[in-house]
Amino acid sequence: MTYLSTSVFQTKSAIDYAMQVRGSDKYQHFRNIPTPTALFDVNCMAFHKQMLASLNEVLYDGSENRESAIA
Repeated sequence: MTYLSTSVFQTKSAIDYAMQVRGSDKYQHFRNIPTPTALFDVNCMAFHKQMLASLNEVLYDGSENRESAIA
C-alpha cells in the first residue's frame, strides 16, 4: 500500500485510481475506487478489471511485449 498526496498525478496515463483514506481531494487527479456492496460485487469486479488494464498500459509503456497476465 502506498500513501500519496492528492496533488500527485500520473504522467503515463490520463486515468489513475486511488482510494482516499482521509482529508479532501481538491485536485481530482484520481478516479475513486468504488466500495463493494457484497463479496465479488459484479460492478466492482468490472471496475477492477478496467483498473488493471489501465495499470497494465502504464507498466508496459514502451515495451515491445505488451502481453498481459490480465485476462
